Amino acid sequence: MDNPTYYSQYFLISGLQKVAMKITDSLLSTSELLERNGNFQLVQDVRSVCKHFSNLAFRVAVFAPFNHGKSTLLNALVGNRALPVKLIPTTGTAISIKHDRELHVRIVTADGSETQAKGTKILEKFAVLDGDRRMREDVATVEVFCPYPLL
Repeated sequence: MDNPTYYSQYFLISGLQKVAMKITDSLLSTSELLERNGNFQLVQDVRSVCKHFSNLAFRVAVFAPFNHGKSTLLNALVGNRALPVKLIPTTGTAISIKHDRELHVRIVTADGSETQAKGTKILEKFAVLDGDRRMREDVATVEVFCPYPLL
């Protein structure tokens, strides 16, 4: 992907990660001083914040009734038609959207087997409601990987 915007966003995220690591290191050093002074609850709180701060990934859950544009909203946010969108309710399972350099899908079934495919056509088989408007019971996780640096 030779998109200058992509690379500038990537370097912005990389810079944020470096700053987060410096802040985490400073907080951990401070927690050692707090521990010496007996502020154990504060030490625990600081370490908890550091644990969350060291992982910049965040989760957004989108809930709404059928046919209210959840997939359309997420597609607009990532700037790509990553999730299936139709005039009738289609998405039948929770889908995680993650960053990668190319658009592809990873499906894990209940028995642990994995299926991967480029693009998102495979979602029609694994993540869409069937003719009786039921979701597949054998699908454990569905992950869509998009070239969007903020994921």
